[in-house]
Amino acid sequence: MKIEIEQIARNESMDYSYLALAITDSFSITWLCSHFRIVSMKPCKEINALDFLIWVLLRDPTNPQFELRDWLPNCELKDVEAQEIITYIEHAKSDLIEGKSEPGSEIGDVDFPLSGVVTNNLKWAFSLKGKQKPCNKHSAGPTYIHIWKNGDNLYYLEIHNES
Repeated sequence: MKIEIEQIARNESMDYSYLALAITDSFSITWLCSHFRIVSMKPCKEINALDFLIWVLLRDPTNPQFELRDWLPNCELKDVEAQEIITYIEHAKSDLIEGKSEPGSEIGDVDFPLSGVVTNNLKWAFSLKGKQKPCNKHSAGPTYIHIWKNGDNLYYLEIHNES
């Protein structure tokens, strides 16, 4: 699924929060300068994958080095299987545990927000992949972004590895 600058501009003024019964947005630094972010939304009305992705990215607490308009059009959404989503959820859990175990870690006892979330009612799932550079909101390290719809709920998972 191709991403156009016009789609970003259209979403910059949209506030989908009024369309949602519930929204959760969890962000945690894992280790060094790495982090994960999970957003879940139970919408009242249908929201397509791209509009959900842009809405989440426009409310980014991760201090990105690049503006959305500068990198997102260089990406596309690729279909993924449920197993890839599960693998990245496990990756985020592992990063969180590793971050907690480092001496001097500031991370408290955070319960991983997706514990118990299953993908057995998966409607669609996408991974954000770069086609050309810049295709990342950060200048260092890879950022993995997945979005999916399970039942009526929308999910966004971002894992950034600085090193």
